[in-house]
Amino acid sequence: MLKRMVLSVIVIFLLNGSIFCDKAQADDVSDSIQKAADLYKQKEYSEAIAELNFAITQINSKLTELYKATFQPALEGYTEGKAEGNSMSVALLGGGITVTRKDLRSSGGSLTMELTANSPILSSIMVMMSNPIFLGDKKLVTINGEKAIKEWDEENQNGQLQIPVDNQVLLTFTAVGVPYADLLATGENFRYDDLRALIKK
Repeated sequence: MLKRMVLSVIVIFLLNGSIFCDKAQADDVSDSIQKAADLYKQKEYSEAIAELNFAITQINSKLTELYKATFQPALEGYTEGKAEGNSMSVALLGGGITVTRKDLRSSGGSLTMELTANSPILSSIMVMMSNPIFLGDKKLVTINGEKAIKEWDEENQNGQLQIPVDNQVLLTFTAVGVPYADLLATGENFRYDDLRALIKK
């Protein structure tokens, strides 16, 4: 299994790695991939994974910055937070990339945007959407033409919208102590076209 994983990662990066990196990064990434390929041929699988870890870190770093750019400005009356990103290591390739930003409302409460790419959690969300029996108290709604799962507590004005995009990215918008209209506007204003353009690269 380890051997198959190393080979799969090498092939993926040889085909796609340069798309996401500038020239300097591409050179470093290409060098690491080549070293990993050489180590793989020598059946030094653990060392090959260690080499790939550097390449994955560099590419994920670039991807994270690109994903941050898809976040729209904060709503009026909110202070825009700093977008933060992180990604899983080689040992946890299925974990994907997560980017979050928390905007604070001047009168109290917050809105948080979270983007998760290439994560196994997407499959569970798709199952919920295809079979309402798994939704429980949640509801299926449409936000700007995008299918979404809505969870909302009107009394406490807390809730969440989860929107899968092209089966590759999960957007989660979370409201704490703010009106549903603000949560809805956050979901509607997201830069879906920019995100899809990035996904297609």
